[in-house]
Amino acid sequence: MNALILILALCCTLAASKCPKTSVLSKNDADNSQDITIARVESCSENGGTIDCKLYHKSYLKTYSIYFYFPEIIKIPKNCKTTLQAGQDYVLGYTYSYSNFYYYNFARPVNGLTGDERGFLGM
Repeated sequence: MNALILILALCCTLAASKCPKTSVLSKNDADNSQDITIARVESCSENGGTIDCKLYHKSYLKTYSIYFYFPEIIKIPKNCKTTLQAGQDYVLGYTYSYSNFYYYNFARPVNGLTGDERGFLGM
């Protein structure tokens, strides 16, 4: 039983430490995300092992269902090289996860998107 608890704890830790992609997106990145939103980062602060960023969701590009929920605060592990800037708009891709509530698949600055990215994101 103790071994099972240890394995589950390790799986949750690994799931929680997934870093969002910040490089150029492919159509697969968008297709593999259940939800995609454009959000402005209002603030970021360190909180233990994560950087917590408060968001204001400006528009919804893709929603998994009519009962959608987008978190107002995202937690990015400190070991990620992902840095979100307050006051900047980002396209964020999410996938629901039972172990971590949401995976953040990608975080791309809106002003840095290529024409191809804008095309398959429907912008």
